[in-house]
Amino acid sequence: IAAGTGETNHHRMSFGPTNVALHRISTAIELGRTREALDLIERTDARRAASVERRLTFHIDAARCYARRDNPVAAVHMMGRVMHESRDELRYNPIARETLRQLTARSTPSIRADLDPLLETAGLTP
Repeated sequence: IAAGTGETNHHRMSFGPTNVALHRISTAIELGRTREALDLIERTDARRAASVERRLTFHIDAARCYARRDNPVAAVHMMGRVMHESRDELRYNPIARETLRQLTARSTPSIRADLDPLLETAGLTP
């Protein structure tokens, strides 16, 4: 159905192939299917999402997956995208904050220069 309707946004109700893909990613993550979620992430262009909220969720979900797969550079990059679109999302979204805490616990000097501004924005000063 999503493929047939294309990307739509009627009365703040987003629907289409991208939105369906974003929900598939979130569901895979919640079910602990990190590999499946990452495969979907790599094939999804979140720029096509009809709402900022869905793009932010995509970036946070991607960061969670990359952190789980021990790829902190990619995880920090995705969290940087969150900060670029909405600094408040880093400060007030509990999943974003927990992801930042996980990245901090396993951080290396090579990513601290990029991680520290995210932590500061989130109110998790290093």
